Amino acid sequence: MLSLLLATLALTLAPAPAARPVRVLFIGNSYTFFHDVPGLLVDLGRRARPARDIEVDQVVVGGATLRDHWGDGRALDKLRAGRWDYVVLQEQSMLGYVAENGVARVNHPEYFRRSARLFDREIRAAGARTVLFHTWAPRDHPEWQGALDVGYFPLARELNAILAPVGVAWQRVRRDRPELDLYFRDGRHPGPAGSYLAAVTLWAAIFGQSPVGLSSVVWGRAPDPQTGQPTDPPRELVRLTAADARLLQEAAWDARAVAQRGTFAGPTPKPVVSEPLPAGRTFTAAELEGTWAGRMEFYPDPTEVSLTLTRDGAGWKARWRADLTIGTDRHRLDYALPEIRVTDSTLGFDAYEPRILGQSERHWAVLVGDTLVGRAELGDEDRMPHFVGRWRLVRRR
Repeated sequence: MLSLLLATLALTLAPAPAARPVRVLFIGNSYTFFHDVPGLLVDLGRRARPARDIEVDQVVVGGATLRDHWGDGRALDKLRAGRWDYVVLQEQSMLGYVAENGVARVNHPEYFRRSARLFDREIRAAGARTVLFHTWAPRDHPEWQGALDVGYFPLARELNAILAPVGVAWQRVRRDRPELDLYFRDGRHPGPAGSYLAAVTLWAAIFGQSPVGLSSVVWGRAPDPQTGQPTDPPRELVRLTAADARLLQEAAWDARAVAQRGTFAGPTPKPVVSEPLPAGRTFTAAELEGTWAGRMEFYPDPTEVSLTLTRDGAGWKARWRADLTIGTDRHRLDYALPEIRVTDSTLGFDAYEPRILGQSERHWAVLVGDTLVGRAELGDEDRMPHFVGRWRLVRRR
């Protein structure tokens, strides 16, 4: 009897086994690694009362789409090797970068959804839950938010995934407190307050608990600008006033309610499709020879281009020149085209400059009166970026 009592007492006094940390894998790009959103989530858990033990890892590449991650394989390897509870999927901020005639917009959601479905099957096989990191519209294009909602909300319902509606919370804060800047100076990436909002929205979505009362000061590890991976040592990344932190926390919790209702607004973006060429006329080789110059609407800014065509026996030689700006970088293109395809009424060629976008631009044109009317395309529905655009050239005298 005494031994039984002692054994019972020992079991009573023995410490309870520590709860296993909640393990979260992030797959995304710079919207995830700016100000270390995964690290902020960990530190919020550490400072919470009671504390919540969270472990994170990430596979992040600036500008990457989920399709890029699927093809690369590293995210899949990490997903299959770990014992994850949740896997957060964050798509490129425009659901895959597309532009028509130099004007960027949100891509058709099916590009994003195809890759998300592939990852979701793997996530389920690994015994984890899918979390969709719903992103926000740029500062200068709030009207894009509806198109992002259309991308994420129905997909979350289809997959029975957890939706972390950061974009919803973001728009509420912009409406109610426009002076509280959520953006980095580029007007797209999150600033410290924006990354904090993302972290508390993820908290609300994953744990189903209000983030109100979480710390307004959070530490993390700043990312390496080349790889996006966090660097040591940890340091303070976010410091907000108690009032501002509470505003963001309440916006995150309210956004969760919106996500649970599944309501969203905005038309579904159309796929990017190049305009058809007009009917052209037949031409002779003599009419085509020479230097043609004019304007191309294809890159983010209109570009002056020229095309020089010279007969070479039964074939053609050609030179393509353009001065263009992408972001803050100016590029001067001037190179021979490897192949010119000419019939009696059409002209076609590929222009490839690996320093710019790493893919070939496909061009085709017809002669309308004395003007070469052309179209260009880079990428396609399965390869990003996907640009389509137009150009018009007249022959120099």
